[in-house]
Amino acid sequence: MTTNAELKRLAEQATPGEWSWVDGASPSDMGALISADGKRVCWFGDFGNDECSYPAAGDSPSDDDQAFLAAANPARIITLVDECEKHERTIARLSKQASTSRTFWLRAARAALDGDLRELRNRVDMADAPPVDVVLSLVTGEGE
Repeated sequence: MTTNAELKRLAEQATPGEWSWVDGASPSDMGALISADGKRVCWFGDFGNDECSYPAAGDSPSDDDQAFLAAANPARIITLVDECEKHERTIARLSKQASTSRTFWLRAARAALDGDLRELRNRVDMADAPPVDVVLSLVTGEGE
């Protein structure tokens, strides 16, 4: 399986930009993928060479295949990989925050179980307070 990093590397090395499908001019020339600057990325036809060909000689790609091949271009792949990486960073940040919150409340719960309700009351007060007040109380030590 290709990783996102490998997929992005391949996309960055491929012909850049958006691609579009252009129908061929003859039965042996079924069409081509053309880059935004007009460069032929790949053609489909029975030309007797190995540059690029559709699986069955003389068999033109379906309209759906043409649309997909044009849409799955390097620019779009790079965007998708970047979006995945951004979401992975968000998940990591939120997981860390959840872990910190869990520790925060477990400490208060343990103190309450030991008979000291002050810690729990302070934490509940902090949960009800605006975020700036919580940060200030943590910095000054008044919330502990």
